[in-house]
Amino acid sequence: MKKNKTLIIIAVVLSIIILHTFGKVKKARMIAVSLKDVPQAVEQKILSFDLSNYAEDGSKKWQLKGDSADVLSEIVNLNNIVMETYDDPKVDLTAIRGAYDKDNKEIKLYDDVVVITSDGIRLTTDYLKWDGNTDTVSTDQHVKIVRNDVVATGIGALALPQMKKVILNKDVIVKLAKNVMQGMDMSMDDSKKEDDGPPQATITCDGRLEINYEENTAVFNDNVLVEDKKGKIYSDKMDAFLDPVTKDILKVIAEGDVKVVRGEDSTFSRKAIYTTHDQKIVLVGRPRIYIRSSNDDMKDMEKGFKGLR
Repeated sequence: MKKNKTLIIIAVVLSIIILHTFGKVKKARMIAVSLKDVPQAVEQKILSFDLSNYAEDGSKKWQLKGDSADVLSEIVNLNNIVMETYDDPKVDLTAIRGAYDKDNKEIKLYDDVVVITSDGIRLTTDYLKWDGNTDTVSTDQHVKIVRNDVVATGIGALALPQMKKVILNKDVIVKLAKNVMQGMDMSMDDSKKEDDGPPQATITCDGRLEINYEENTAVFNDNVLVEDKKGKIYSDKMDAFLDPVTKDILKVIAEGDVKVVRGEDSTFSRKAIYTTHDQKIVLVGRPRIYIRSSNDDMKDMEKGFKGLR
């Protein structure tokens, strides 16, 4: 009985100290902390850590929960982390372990880190740093991002608030459930038509991929390669414009040493613009076309190309 009373007194004292510490925070960024006992051996007291942040109007911005044995430290080590943000879209974040830096308002998350937004984005990695001052998350580790039928992977990432814009730093691979070059035939030779099968396209680049979910755009940089069963597109840079609902690619603009390959046929230009709704391509900047097909096929080239500039 005496031991239980001692534990209760310790918990009360800890709560008063924590609330006094966070009471110094400006009203514009109010903090609420809750500590609850988690059954453990007496020699290592584990507390349930619950930290909330509020905006100037009193609305809750985010909430962080986890288990900790050192809640009084400047760096609070946490296990079984669950975090929620309440702006639109809402973001749920989980991790096996992490650490909260009270002074810098940073949270470092480790092992099985998962970020899910209410509008369908899922990001997974083994390490993630969340900056409470800018509401951004970043990592230098391998990242996987999934939305609808699009899967993107890369090394290193930066995500702006609410995952509205995501940047993958390098070694990017994007897999699509549909062909990018559907219908873009430079040759009308039936012998070159592939068998029907599950369509899929892969886009890779050595440099950064910038995905803007608000503007429905994706920008690939450095040694860009688009490959599907219809052919390949090589370029230095590529802008992809997505359908706001389906997230399918509506238009592709490839720039810098552009090469389009379809079977044995190929084109070269400084810029290529491809639109999926009419399946046409416009070559801009000293275009060159190499067609290894019959003379009759040459007459049908306009079905694959809208124009040359």
